[in-house]
This record gives sequence, C-alpha cells and structure tokens, in this order.
Amino acid sequence: MTKIRTLLNEKGAAKAGKLLYLVLLLCFTAAFVHPDLMETANHSYLLLDNIFSGRFLDFYTDVFAHGSDLYYINAAHYNIAAYMMFAVWELPVWLVNRVFSLAVNEPVLWQWTKLLCTGFLLASAWQMKRLVAASLGDEDTAKKAAWLFLLSPIPFLLASFGFYDLPAVFLMLTALCRYVKDDLKGFCLWMGCSALFKIFALLLFVPLLLLARKKPVREWIPLGLLTVAPYALTTLLFLGRTGDVNDFMDLIIRRFFEFTVGFVPLLFTAIAVLSVWCYLRPAPAAPEQRLRAAASCGLAVFGAMLLFMIWHPQWSVFIFPFYILAVAGQRNRGLYELLSPVLSGCILLYIYTCYPNQLEANMLVWGAAYFIRFEALLIEPPPVLTLMARYLPATALSMAFAAVLVCVILFRFDAGGRGPLADRNVPKAQPISLPRAAAGFGLVIAFWLLCLLLSLFAINR
Repeated sequence: MTKIRTLLNEKGAAKAGKLLYLVLLLCFTAAFVHPDLMETANHSYLLLDNIFSGRFLDFYTDVFAHGSDLYYINAAHYNIAAYMMFAVWELPVWLVNRVFSLAVNEPVLWQWTKLLCTGFLLASAWQMKRLVAASLGDEDTAKKAAWLFLLSPIPFLLASFGFYDLPAVFLMLTALCRYVKDDLKGFCLWMGCSALFKIFALLLFVPLLLLARKKPVREWIPLGLLTVAPYALTTLLFLGRTGDVNDFMDLIIRRFFEFTVGFVPLLFTAIAVLSVWCYLRPAPAAPEQRLRAAASCGLAVFGAMLLFMIWHPQWSVFIFPFYILAVAGQRNRGLYELLSPVLSGCILLYIYTCYPNQLEANMLVWGAAYFIRFEALLIEPPPVLTLMARYLPATALSMAFAAVLVCVILFRFDAGGRGPLADRNVPKAQPISLPRAAAGFGLVIAFWLLCLLLSLFAINR
C-alpha cells in the first residue's frame, strides 16, 4: 500500500511518467528504422574503413563508386562533419568487428546508430532547459519547457524513426545560449557548426544578427565570416572529391525557389522582410528580450520554410523548439496545449499524403522485428490514412496544416509594442501544464499507432 500511495502522489506520478516515456522512446527506437538512417549508418561505417586504410579524402568518391556490399542506394550527400559524428559513435562496433574478424551485421549497426539520434532528442531538451533558465531565471519553467519539447509528437517520432536533423537543432539551441548572453562570436561559431548538419541554420542567423548588431562593415562581415568558416573549410577539404554532392546541393537549393509569385521567391522574400524588420527594431537589451526575439524569428523563418517550400518530413522538427521557446516567454500558455497536438497531427497527415510509406509499417521490416524473422512483411499504407486521403485530398490537408501554422506564427506577432497577440486579455502568466501536454502527446501517438495496427491487421488477415 505504501508503494501505491507513493506512486499516486505528485512526485511518484512524475517519476512513473518519466519512466513510461523513456520505455516508450526505447521501444519505438528499437522497433522502427527509416531507410535514410540505414544508408547514413552504412556510409559512416565505410568512412571508418577509409580512415584506417589511409583513404580519408577518397570517402565520397569511394562511396559513389559503390564498391561495398553494404546497403545503400544514394551516395554520401552530407557534410563530412555528419559522417564523422556517426563514425565516432560507430567506432566500437567497427573495432569489435575488426578484432574478432566479424562481418558487419547491418541491423545491429542501424540499431546502435539510432541510439545517437535518440540521445540528441534528450540532449536538445537539456539544452532548451539551459537556454530558458539562463534567459528567464526560472528553473521550473525551464524544466517544463524541456518536457514540452520531449512531449512534442513530431520530434519524438522523428528521433525514434532514425531521422537525424536533431544534431542541427541541438547546435542551434547551443548557439542561442550564447546569443541571449550577447556573446555574438560564440553564437556565430555554433550556428556555423549547426549549418554543417543543415544549412537552414543560416536562414535564422541573418535576421538574428541584424537584430543584435547594426553596423554593417565593422560587425557583420567578421561575424559572417566566422559563421561560414566551418562549412567553407570542410568543403574545401574535399574540393573535387565529393562524388555527386554538388548535384544534391543544387536540388536542395532549387527547393528554396520553387514557390513563387511571378518571378519572386516567397521564402527568401519572407526572410528578407523579416531581416529588414529586425534591423529597424532596437537591439534587445536583456536576456529575456533576446530569447523572445529569437523564438519569434525562429518561428517566422522555419514557419516560412514549411509554408513556402517542398520539405522533407524530417525538416518539420525545426519549428517545435522555437514554438516552445515562444510559449516559455509568454503569459498565454494554454493556447499551446490546444494547438500543439493539432499542429503535430496536421503535419503527420500532410506527410502521409506527400510522402506515402514514410511513416508506416515498412519501417518495421528492419527494426527489432527483423531479428524474429519478420522481414517478409509487405508494405501497405494504413487503411485509416488511405480512407482519409481519399476524402481529404492533399490540398485540404495542406490547407489545414498551413492554417494552424499561420495561427501559431500570428499569435507571436507584436504589432503595437504590448507583447504578442496571444497575451492580449491574459493579465497573469498561466502555468505550464505537463499533464495536459502529455494528453495531447498521447492522443497523436495513439492515432499513429492505431493506423499502424490497422495496417498490420490488413497485411496479415
């Protein structure tokens, strides 16, 4: 009875909730493997082969030649820093295989690599806690902001599937920790490191720099050079030895210009307007003001990216840290509990219509089920989502997703210097409710699991 009473009290329930979350995260991590992670894990393993054979600079060309039996369809397309990070993580597996003359067990390698993705989810939450605490001086709000990030369905699912944009998110949050302290050199260097994993960090860097510093020649040029230095140096290192990386980067850059009005690209127009707005506003003087400005700029930049370009499912993770930072710095926090699960649900449905078979049972093939000989699983979309796609076409789902995202951005808009629109008529700060956030998280995850179970039932009936 004593143990039951302890479990039912506030502290006991919190410990039980944390344990349940961790178990769920590890189960999802073990169960699902996305093909993108499979390829990157194998590329990083091949990088170790190249390093220890003295062919480090031939990595991209060797992978492009496809002289290995390891599974991958696409060549290595990312910056060498990403492959180095995974290679360091995979080094114990590589050493065991070499010492004992073992062949590579690819599913084991994928599972090991996925743990790093899961680790970056937890590390990003920890960095968010540090950022909010340093800005607001409120440890309770900082802890709850970290849990809001962990309880966001999209980061949770993408980390457990094996998408790997979270290192870029972690480094961006690290950069913001320097930004709120007005350490612009540290901010620029960390943003440059984030750009090694995803160049989207540079889209946010520009308006934040213009907000903090107003002298173009004396301040912008050296700080800009410091930001691009990591990417420039790693690119020059492999100049002329990158396989088809340039073709891949051209494809990504073209996506920035696909949504236009006439000849005017909407994404860069939105960022240009935001940059001018930031330059004309006075520089924020206090850490709390810098945090709010960074949250608003992040929402605007990554919101525009999701609205004005064709995005990969894993890119949707970038909007959530800034949404949560915005909530931590405003009084109206109840609005988040309503909109967050709706936004996550709309993103999942939008991903399904644009990228079928990205979120369904096919990822079970190479997860933990592989070890119990479940690899013969057929690939079929969940019947529920198939039915919804029939009666709710992609245009309707994209309209719903866009409407919710625009509302999220507008509620942060401060038109008259009186704070964001969400705080109007809310005189007192509302507490962050983790139970209600957990309920929204559970609702979205339960819906996705229901679709998955129905898919498995349809396959095996």
